[in-house]
Amino acid sequence: MISVGGWNEWIAYKQIYDGEYMLCDAVNKEYSRDIEPMEGGYGDAFYIQLIKNIRRYKGLKANIQKGKQHTINISEKMDQWNDIEYSQINIGSDDIARNSFGASQTVHYSKEAPEHILQEVKVANDHDNIYFYIRSNKSFEGSNQRPFLLVGTGEPGLKEWECYDYMIGNNNDSFIIHKIGKDYVLSQAGNVACSVNKEIIQIKIPRKAMELEKNDRFYFKVACETDNPKNIMSYYTSGSSMPMGRLSYMYDLK
Repeated sequence: MISVGGWNEWIAYKQIYDGEYMLCDAVNKEYSRDIEPMEGGYGDAFYIQLIKNIRRYKGLKANIQKGKQHTINISEKMDQWNDIEYSQINIGSDDIARNSFGASQTVHYSKEAPEHILQEVKVANDHDNIYFYIRSNKSFEGSNQRPFLLVGTGEPGLKEWECYDYMIGNNNDSFIIHKIGKDYVLSQAGNVACSVNKEIIQIKIPRKAMELEKNDRFYFKVACETDNPKNIMSYYTSGSSMPMGRLSYMYDLK
């Protein structure tokens, strides 16, 4: 068992000072022992280190669920996904709005809840294509909100923007695949077929469009209604992301 003793001291004993509040033993960003991600400063560096070191201490190895060779017709019924074993479930079913003061009445937190909260993602592939099944808590029909995908190929590593290579996003009820460059500069790399059926979106992506004809592994994130897609910290604080923040799911192609 691992005990974490310094998650967030900013919510601990608060002492009002000059219209704000202070906490003496947190000192400042350099000497803080907080792990919870923060906007600016150390970002999510300590949170990612916590995850990696807990896994290392407990001897946990990557448990990557294998994909299933299966061709999906994204215009057909949803029951064709019943046999697909690769499924990621959102463990948080609700994202609530924020509208309250902090410890001091001079600090106010306000954030609307997202219209759609992602619930489940399934993935399958065949020789030529990769298929995504994305389910939300509400219908996408009649809404201008659509989820998007961030994809990295091969093993995770330092790349030009937060380790991801591609963004697959909505454009006038169709999806386009973009190559991600430095500073989240996008260049169109191809078109992607999709279908919308109430709260479910299906996406069909050619493997060659993401140079996955030879690579046998990729990692991905699904997000919706992110305030600032160019800022990885926004995936913690806005919209709905699976998984949250900087984390990703791994998928092994068959």
